[in-house]
Amino acid sequence: MYTIDSTITNPWHEALKLANAIRYAATLNYNCLRETSPSTLAKLAVPTNTSTSVTKTISSSCSVQFYGHPDQGTQSGTQSYSSSLGMYVENIASPVTGNADVLHPADITAALTSTNSWNTTYKNKYVKVTNGTKSLIVRITDTAPANKGIELTWQAYQALEKPSTVKIELMS
Repeated sequence: MYTIDSTITNPWHEALKLANAIRYAATLNYNCLRETSPSTLAKLAVPTNTSTSVTKTISSSCSVQFYGHPDQGTQSGTQSYSSSLGMYVENIASPVTGNADVLHPADITAALTSTNSWNTTYKNKYVKVTNGTKSLIVRITDTAPANKGIELTWQAYQALEKPSTVKIELMS
């Protein structure tokens, strides 16, 4: 049984552990593609940097894109029309991220650009993303295209009030 401790200082990590506890307890009625046991729900990758303090600043002004919009993939082809945005959004090529998690728009995750080797250096790490006075801890699960900066999931992008640039810091 998993219990939540009210004295927890890193709720983002505890939420991930709780999600994995639920996944461990679930029995599927279909074959899961990513686990050795066909009836086991795949676990989320768990970062090793779980402290609440910042180790270093990765970028003080990084460009921001979003991915995982709920309208992405609703139409066939490379783009889907988003009535909420009033424009076409690029469809995601694969729902599986670089660390083998399934991407969902409500996740609080991100992809870092392959420029400067950020995608490999910070893959499966927690980073703090700040827009003005709002901050959010996200897990890096994927690689963004070169020179794209950081791509936040739709939920994280909205929580930070749809920024164009953010500060990114590595958690320790």
